[in-house]
Amino acid sequence: MEGQNNYNNYSGDPHGQQPYYQNPQYPPYPNYPNPMMYEDTSPLSVGSYLIMILVSCIPLVNIIMLFVWGFGHSNVNRKNFARAQLIVLLISVVICIIFGASIISSLSSLRF
Repeated sequence: MEGQNNYNNYSGDPHGQQPYYQNPQYPPYPNYPNPMMYEDTSPLSVGSYLIMILVSCIPLVNIIMLFVWGFGHSNVNRKNFARAQLIVLLISVVICIIFGASIISSLSSLRF
C-alpha cells in the first residue's frame, strides 16, 4: 500500500475523518427600521373617541373612515376601536339580513 495516499477524497484529511458541517458565512443583515418601533401607542383622549363615534354615525363615511383608521398607519388604540366597530357592523348587517329574510318569507306566506 505504498503507492496509495491515505487522504480522504472529500475532506483531504489524512486520517480519513469526515469534516463537520459549517453553515456558510453570510454578511450581516442591513439594519432595517423595525416597524414596531414607530407604532403610536399613546392613549386617545375622550374627545378623540367622541369624534370617532360621531364620524361613525355618518352613512358611507363611517365605512370608509373605519377602514382608513383600522388598516392605516395610525394609533394602535384607534386601529383596535375601528376594527371592533367594523366587526360589530358586519355582525349587525348579517343579523339584519337574516331577520329581513325571515320577515319577508313570513309575509309572503300570508294570503291577502
